[in-house]
Amino acid sequence: MAFTGFEQAVVLDTETTGLDPDQDRIVSLALCKVNFSDLRHSPENLADGLEMEYVFDPGQPIPEGASRVHGIFDQDVAGKPRFDEKSKEIRDFIGKLPIIGHNVSFDKRILGAELKRAGERTLSRNKSYCTMTWFQKYNSGWRKGSTLKNATRWFGLPVGRCHDAMEDTRMAARLASVFYMVDNNIEVPGGFPEAPSADQWFEFIREDVGEYKNGLSDKDNNLFTVILIVLVAIIIWWLFF
Repeated sequence: MAFTGFEQAVVLDTETTGLDPDQDRIVSLALCKVNFSDLRHSPENLADGLEMEYVFDPGQPIPEGASRVHGIFDQDVAGKPRFDEKSKEIRDFIGKLPIIGHNVSFDKRILGAELKRAGERTLSRNKSYCTMTWFQKYNSGWRKGSTLKNATRWFGLPVGRCHDAMEDTRMAARLASVFYMVDNNIEVPGGFPEAPSADQWFEFIREDVGEYKNGLSDKDNNLFTVILIVLVAIIIWWLFF
């Protein structure tokens, strides 16, 4: 969906115990309310807005794999509020505004599930805009390599600490500002870059794989290496035999 038809929106990001909205819970949530119409007058001021950040006790153990991604462990959430204690405040902050995120469909589903469990209105009537989908369309539909970090650095924007809810929200807000300017015929300061070449895409993917591999335990790392070797062998066999 093009970034048109709105002036204000809430950019958000969640960090969770997992990927199942029915079973998993939010451990960190960040939101930024941005008035994108200000870009018409000050296009150099990307993503200025009112920010809110939360860390929650999810009421269940945080799996080791999830903690390796976002760096939040059980001891970090001990004594923190449960989501339902802040749910009304969060829902009132969003209101009827559109929501924006990188892979926003996931954030919308898991945040909506948390709101429903807390007895608040879900986000089903809030329009959503996805910076990841926009970036993929800009790159002729390529999905691989379209991480928030890669998209952010491609446009020469500041790259924060990935998988930190507030830093991810800020990066997504800056991206959304650029996309909003493009879709609303506002001149982008410094010009609008061409899409990455195939070589640059493969470099993005290589770096993503390297970062994923570095985050694995030694046991999982060894297994990951074996799988890669097997896949390469299968590709060579398929091409030449």
